Amino acid sequence: IVDTGGIIPDSNDDIMVSIYSQAKIAAEEADAIIFMVDSKEGVNPADIDIANILRQSGKKIFLAVNKIDAPEKLGLINEFYDNFLLLIYTCLYLCIV
Repeated sequence: IVDTGGIIPDSNDDIMVSIYSQAKIAAEEADAIIFMVDSKEGVNPADIDIANILRQSGKKIFLAVNKIDAPEKLGLINEFYDNFLLLIYTCLYLCIV
């Protein structure tokens, strides 16, 4: 398991460029990928960019929707499911109740 940290595609920041490079290497070597998104932030353009990059990997991709910490927040998952339906091989919801 490799935790690459947050990725911001097309960033010119040296640290972000390094993280992105490490993430690409990890994705190439992986058998499967867990794509973790933040439910409180909602789907953002960076998530869409990363999803498109991951789709090109041809790997199994599991979507982990983080920060669903109460049953009433389960509805937040739908936004991600709707946006990534064609990308995701299987959806994995992390719920801490």
